[in-house]
Amino acid sequence: VDPPLYVGIKGKVYDVSYGGFEMYKPGTTYNIFAGKDSSRSLATMQFDEIKSRKIDDLTPEQLKTLDDWDIKFETKRLYPIVGDLTD
Repeated sequence: VDPPLYVGIKGKVYDVSYGGFEMYKPGTTYNIFAGKDSSRSLATMQFDEIKSRKIDDLTPEQLKTLDDWDIKFETKRLYPIVGDLTD
């Protein structure tokens, strides 16, 4: 049985194991997002390394990109929300 994989976006924790395990498993490109708050990286489209959770300095365009990712995770990919991110 594959272990669950979680990705944090905009204060929510998504279980990407449902239909996304192959994309997020260890050794894949998207594994960088697994187990982390990926909001800033998704908003800025900088996927090389997740360095910060800070999003209050993002541009309106970057915030729109982040919203688009959030909508994709929640409504198009149907990843279940399994928790909330806290500071």
